[in-house]
Amino acid sequence: MKPAQKLKGARLEAGQTQERDDTSLLAHREESEDAVKSCRAFLRFVLVTVYLVVWGAVLAFWMGGRTDAMGYSLVVFYAVLPLSTLVLSFFIGCGRAWDGCKRTMLFFFGAMSMLGPYVTFSLSDMASFQKFNLPELSAFLPGLLCAVAGMAVGAAVRAAKRKRAKR
Repeated sequence: MKPAQKLKGARLEAGQTQERDDTSLLAHREESEDAVKSCRAFLRFVLVTVYLVVWGAVLAFWMGGRTDAMGYSLVVFYAVLPLSTLVLSFFIGCGRAWDGCKRTMLFFFGAMSMLGPYVTFSLSDMASFQKFNLPELSAFLPGLLCAVAGMAVGAAVRAAKRKRAKR
């Protein structure tokens, strides 16, 4: 008989059998896993919401930002959106909440970077001249590169923390 089989029916101090203790341990483990999953889902929701709120700066173009288009584009497209992409992708790279879909988030940030100029200046031109234009695929690359850089730094920080914890 294996040692685990010998303990299976043995009595514990509290009057419970090993089987009952195992079921309560499994139930506790499932509850803990559910709590971790809900925390990860909440973190995903918060990060995407923060990015979309920052992306609300694009709405400022349609609410009066067209008067100073050059200043608007410099601030929003070259400072606010790349910086928010870099910071949020850093958190995505650091955490485990995004482990399954980090590559998808790279394309999400690239697509949002491409859509920024498209829904502002290109859409304004299309409305003025009644001509439809497709988005420029070259605008995909800056958002993708910012996200890759942020996730790489986040993954490096995560690896350093893991290495430090092993010591």
